[in-house]
Amino acid sequence: MDRRPDWRARLVDYIGEWQPKPFAYGTADCWIFAMGAAEAVTGVDYIGTARGYADREAGLAAIREATGRKSHVDFVYRTFGKLPSIWHAMPGDIATLDAHDGIGLGVVQGEMIFALSEHDGLMLVPLEQARSVYAVGEKNRT
Repeated sequence: MDRRPDWRARLVDYIGEWQPKPFAYGTADCWIFAMGAAEAVTGVDYIGTARGYADREAGLAAIREATGRKSHVDFVYRTFGKLPSIWHAMPGDIATLDAHDGIGLGVVQGEMIFALSEHDGLMLVPLEQARSVYAVGEKNRT
């Protein structure tokens, strides 16, 4: 999977749409946000039917059913190339982060990560807080 020629503009537009959204499982959570960003970059719909759930457990079940993977993190790990270090990440890549209820997903933007908080909605956190980063598009990039 490669990045679209206009992926930067698409990613900026996509992130902008999230500024006013409050957190809500199934419509505005880390899975929907990160996979939507990956779609903006590549044109591939990674979410599929894994949407519209009411809570974390239902979300994990929806992701398992739609993707065949055990969790959102497992899907990212098996779908995108894990980068050797956070410093290899570029805008639009996916980051895993510690979250209050487990591991969350965010979208890399330079030295920061766009992430969702249940209380604050979209926020920026330092790239150094990433557990791992995964290349979206240009699969063999290192």
